[in-house]
Amino acid sequence: MNEVRLKASKLTIVILTFLLITSLTQVNAGESPENTDWKFNATVYLWGLSLDGETNADEDIDISFSDIWDNLNFAIMGYLTARHGSWLVFGDVQYADLEGDDSTTFNFNGQDVSADFDIEVKQWVVHAGGGYTVSKSERHMTDIIAGVRYFYQDTELEFDSGQAQNLKVDDSADNLDAIIGIFNTLKLNEKWYLNTYLDVGTGESEFTWQGVALLGYQFKSVDAVFGYRHIYWDFDGDKGLGKGYNDLDFSGPIVGASFKF
Repeated sequence: MNEVRLKASKLTIVILTFLLITSLTQVNAGESPENTDWKFNATVYLWGLSLDGETNADEDIDISFSDIWDNLNFAIMGYLTARHGSWLVFGDVQYADLEGDDSTTFNFNGQDVSADFDIEVKQWVVHAGGGYTVSKSERHMTDIIAGVRYFYQDTELEFDSGQAQNLKVDDSADNLDAIIGIFNTLKLNEKWYLNTYLDVGTGESEFTWQGVALLGYQFKSVDAVFGYRHIYWDFDGDKGLGKGYNDLDFSGPIVGASFKF
């Protein structure tokens, strides 16, 4: 019962933060520019990530982007920032649904048994929080942020050995950490700019950090952005995803389109 309540409280934190962002958008959407100074930035992106790490059984994890792409059913990735003066709220969502199949042979009662298996993994990585601009000039701006990083994974594994009864395993786990960070924007010229972001955190993880570097180019109504992103978790073996992993690294290039309104 306590575990159910804990998971509900985690989900409540994330949902409330995104409801705040959504409500701010809705409230200000109908206002004229003269009556509001809210500024919004929405980015849709593709993260060509690879996955590295280690399980609790000390087995190495090494999954390339091409392997992920070949087994991808669906994915959505987006980022939203709302600014009011020196204050900001933000949300970043990454969802992926992966499915694959393979075959294996194992020994059962002294006999080799062949089995086909299907695996489906659904995964959320969510960032949400707020911040304050501590330095601003014509070419440079620095924000200090605080928020949460939420990681949820559901794994469904089904074995088919040709027998009357198949084996199906469905397991899920999540991880919630508090984060603090710094976000910098540097205007290189009239068209080009550089965004850098770094955060660190802890909670259900022993330690987690994220680094992002993005180069942007301003067109008339949209910005093109591309760069690199890395997220790392050092899990606590007694909590959440730490029961299955010692650590995980997500890293790879990013390309996207950014809209201001």
